[in-house]
Amino acid sequence: MSSDPATRRLWIGIPGPTLDDATRATLEDVRPGGVVLFRRNVASLDGVRALIRSLHELLGPDLIVSVDHEGGLVTRFHRELTVFPGNMALGAAAYREPSMGEHLGEEQGELSARELRDLGIRVNLAPVLDLATSGDNPGITIRSFGAPAELAEKLGSALVRGTLRGGVLPTLKHFPGKGEATVDAHLDLPVIPDGDQDPHLLPFRAALRAGAPLVMTSHVIYRALDAERPATLSPAVVNGLLREGLGFEGVVVSDDLEMGAMRRHFGFDDVVQGACAAGHDVLCIAHDADLHRRAAALLRAGRDDGAIWYGDADVVAARLDGLRFPAAPTPPDLARAASVAEAIAGRAITILRDEAGRIPVAGPCVLALPTLRRETEVEDPLRGEEDASALADALGETEIVRLSTEPTGEELDGLLSLAGDRTLLVGSTNARFLDGQRAYVRRCLQEHPRAVLLALRSPFDAEVAADLDGSVVLSYGFRAVQLRALAAVVRGATRAYGQSPV
Repeated sequence: MSSDPATRRLWIGIPGPTLDDATRATLEDVRPGGVVLFRRNVASLDGVRALIRSLHELLGPDLIVSVDHEGGLVTRFHRELTVFPGNMALGAAAYREPSMGEHLGEEQGELSARELRDLGIRVNLAPVLDLATSGDNPGITIRSFGAPAELAEKLGSALVRGTLRGGVLPTLKHFPGKGEATVDAHLDLPVIPDGDQDPHLLPFRAALRAGAPLVMTSHVIYRALDAERPATLSPAVVNGLLREGLGFEGVVVSDDLEMGAMRRHFGFDDVVQGACAAGHDVLCIAHDADLHRRAAALLRAGRDDGAIWYGDADVVAARLDGLRFPAAPTPPDLARAASVAEAIAGRAITILRDEAGRIPVAGPCVLALPTLRRETEVEDPLRGEEDASALADALGETEIVRLSTEPTGEELDGLLSLAGDRTLLVGSTNARFLDGQRAYVRRCLQEHPRAVLLALRSPFDAEVAADLDGSVVLSYGFRAVQLRALAAVVRGATRAYGQSPV
């Protein structure tokens, strides 16, 4: 099937791991230029290869298959490919050893890209370059390298270089940097008040110099740049700041136009037209087939009518045609990739506080684990089963107590009674934002004489216990490779090398 010049601007999601009749009909009607894969599309590696072959058979060889595969929280292949610890773990490793961190980042970029390219994926919607300048930012946290712009400059550029070398095109996000947002754009529209955005631009400038060919914008209003419109709909941000200010001549991609930040505040037609008018070449719509068809109809009509909002069709086509996909590299190296993931995880573990000298921990322990409630499409929740068991096995002599996301008083009574004189490892998964989990952490550290807080997700969880005694260890994520590294530090098998980058 030949491509449609108007609808090649659409990158859409599909519902499952195979092309059923309804999905085929949608794809034939819409004729998108790209398909974005999500976890729902992954049943097995062979299944993904077959799915991508089917997509190309239906839509042609120029179809661009992409994926959000950042590592850490946003990992579409949870078991099937190498799971790298994620940006902030890399940041914690690099904050103490900058040159080693850059080396590991470039290695990660290449090795992860080789695995993706082997499946037929040609674009990774990563790396995230947002700075973790605020603990109140629920949509970013450990997806960021950390707070220092210089750290994100170096590590973002390293990932770009490695990804290109591995045969995949990287995508910088979320321009112009949403580190100061205090609302998750998956749920609602963040507004960043007037302030200096320049530090947040530094990682983007550096990564563009490293050769990044795509940039994804953010669903955020930046009062200092455009007082009324989010970056998604703002010509001042896209055509002005990114194109004219930074001189970017590549492809600009929107974030998912179905996210709450857009859906709750703007009509869908206005979003499609506004994103094009702002200067986007590609519009991402991740889920709804009806919206895919609606967007296709709008784009075709805009092109045929010569609508001002559609933009210059020849310029958009030239940018998309200008994407140069690297030659396929050597095959994946799973052993080397696993070694790099372990090196990042091991060097990231941080003992934030241990005045009481409770680490290393000897003897039997009780490990308390609240589940991580899934509220958005971003994260894979920690349900506690497989990974928690892996952590307990690595610790040895450890009894797991699984708790609610926000543990009740009754649960805490039972936990403290059960722990007795054993060391209590207080796992946290979202204490920074959940009142019930904050109360759980504080009560355990106040009432148990041998409590150790394990912040399994965000280092900002440590803030809820900043005024209390007790030891605090940061892992910057809960993937299995990180939990094994955490156990090794807690038990004293290895020393902690990491330094918190926030």
